[in-house]
Amino acid sequence: MFDGNRYALDPIDLRGVPGTIREAVGEEIVIGNQIVGSHGRGTGGTHHAPDKPTVPHGHAAAGEDSKRDTERFFDVVDREVWERHSRPSGLPLVLAALPQHQTLFREHSKNQFLVPDGVVGNPASLGRDELVLSAWKAIAPHYLGRLARFTEDFGTAQARRMGSDDMTVVAAAAADGRVGVLLVDADKQVPGTLDRATGRWQPGESGRPGVDDVLDDLAEMVLRAKGSVVVVPSERMPTQSGAAAIFRY
Repeated sequence: MFDGNRYALDPIDLRGVPGTIREAVGEEIVIGNQIVGSHGRGTGGTHHAPDKPTVPHGHAAAGEDSKRDTERFFDVVDREVWERHSRPSGLPLVLAALPQHQTLFREHSKNQFLVPDGVVGNPASLGRDELVLSAWKAIAPHYLGRLARFTEDFGTAQARRMGSDDMTVVAAAAADGRVGVLLVDADKQVPGTLDRATGRWQPGESGRPGVDDVLDDLAEMVLRAKGSVVVVPSERMPTQSGAAAIFRY
């Protein structure tokens, strides 16, 4: 598993998500929906069920039985990824897998954050840069759709006086914990000073002592108040001020 953005991906701790089929379903061999052998500690070797075919140690079952093992593996992975990563984070999930595994995993997955497009191919054969590009290509439609929804939501909120792009208004609302969603221009900086307790801010000259990027400060305030911050490319930003806030109340 990796976590990242359009520029980079970093490996993350699986935190209990099985990395192999053996970790997920143990070392049981299944033929015709019945266990015919078990390998591993405490088993005393290989034990075959009476009148069942013998499968040599280290060999997977074939055909439909192999597919069942794969399905069991995917079921466990899907459940653990959902419980340990997707549900807590709410982040979109991109699947990198061979074509046949793309189809099979999606047939079994109950993860509502799994995006429709994936990285098709063997991820082990992809370099990190190639994986980043492929993952971004898969996530781009989801990302652009999400931005469009936020932009529409901001326009509706602004019309109802539940949103603003006025830095003074946004800063005061952020100090009060009222900002639910903050859109920030990825390519813009607003140099100044911000009192995080009161939300009062003053423009300043970049590079001077005590002068920071007010947009960064606002983003930190919103995140600390459990709001959402969305970094938006300039060409898709719905305002000119560098910020667009949707208020909670």
